[in-house]
Amino acid sequence: MLFSKKSKRSDDTLKDNKKTIDYNAALIDVLIVMVDDESIKAKFEEIKHNMLYLETSYNDKVIQADKKIGDMIGDIKVAINKAQKTNDYAETNSLINKLEQLIAERNAYLKK
Repeated sequence: MLFSKKSKRSDDTLKDNKKTIDYNAALIDVLIVMVDDESIKAKFEEIKHNMLYLETSYNDKVIQADKKIGDMIGDIKVAINKAQKTNDYAETNSLINKLEQLIAERNAYLKK
């Protein structure tokens, strides 16, 4: 009986992780619509493509990384709003680089 409960929890954890990944990818869609700069749009398209193929995991470090990715996407949204007023996307580009690093870090946790 204990084994089946653990499997159920693992299945639920994987489902929740998949939902988080899908939600983060949907947030990237929002950013694509928001931003006017074509080079940034292209970066978001590439990030979204990569996010759609992220492997789900029950590893706590991966789950925390996915939450950090979602938070970073929120920060990027705020930076885009600021950039649209000033036409200065330096902060946005910096945060995109950090997002890419978070995704790479997340993927490294899967290899451990």
